[in-house]
Order: sequence, then structure tokens, then C-alpha cells
Amino acid sequence: MTLNDTLLRLKTLGVKITPQRQEILKVLLGEERYYSAEEILKKVQERYPAVSFDTVYRTLYLLKRLGLVVELNFQGGHRRFEFNHEDKHHHHLVCLKCGKSQKLSCCPTDCLTRIKKEHPEFAITSHSFEIYGYCRKCQGLESLG
Repeated sequence: MTLNDTLLRLKTLGVKITPQRQEILKVLLGEERYYSAEEILKKVQERYPAVSFDTVYRTLYLLKRLGLVVELNFQGGHRRFEFNHEDKHHHHLVCLKCGKSQKLSCCPTDCLTRIKKEHPEFAITSHSFEIYGYCRKCQGLESLG
């Protein structure tokens, strides 16, 4: 999804488009990876120095509520955000150092099916499955080919 597609979608939903919100979207759309709110704030402040942390968080949670952003809770309580490019459910390999992510082609549906059988009284509405580790670059293996 492009920035223009996203802005059109937001306008259709009646969301006010501010320059700061556009800049937050540009950061999220720039590279397919998870960003911390702090990283987004720093990048947005390059163009809009007065933007607040509160503005970034409110925008991220608005975009999350609209299904445009996915939030992931890293180990240690660190939250990261990624633009939901495909507008559908998916899982990732996530680097704990740089935040880059790689989509997985599978979903643990066998496990979900088993849980539904074992706990039929529980109405599952969503799930999250991410695998954490370190990418080749952060392991220092990139130069090894």
C-alpha cells in the first residue's frame, strides 16, 4: 500500500490528516520492519521538531485500531510497530537488535485447531506468533556470504 492509498483510506474513514500523521506514515511505509515509538519520534522530529511523543503514540494507536498498523510486544516489554502492508494476518521472524522483520509463509494453525478442541468454551478472536532472534547482519554474518 502506498502513502497516497493510505491517506485516501484515512480520509474515507473521516480521519483528519495532519502533516505529523503523514510523516509518521512515511516512516512506517519506508522500510518493512518494526519500529519503536521512540525511533518513529526521532525520525518525525527531523522534519517537525515540536512533535510530541504523545502525538506519535496517539497516531500509532489510531492506525492500529484501523488495522493499518500491527503492534508487537518484544521481550522486556518493548513495543514495536509495523505498517500492515498486506492488510491481512501474518507472522514474522524479528531481529531483537535492529527490529527488521521477515514474513513467515505459515501460521501455527495446527496448534490453534488443537486449542479449540481442548477449550471449546473459549472464543479465540486473534493470536500472535513471532519468532525472535538476530538477523545475519546483527550476528556479524553478513560479510561471510
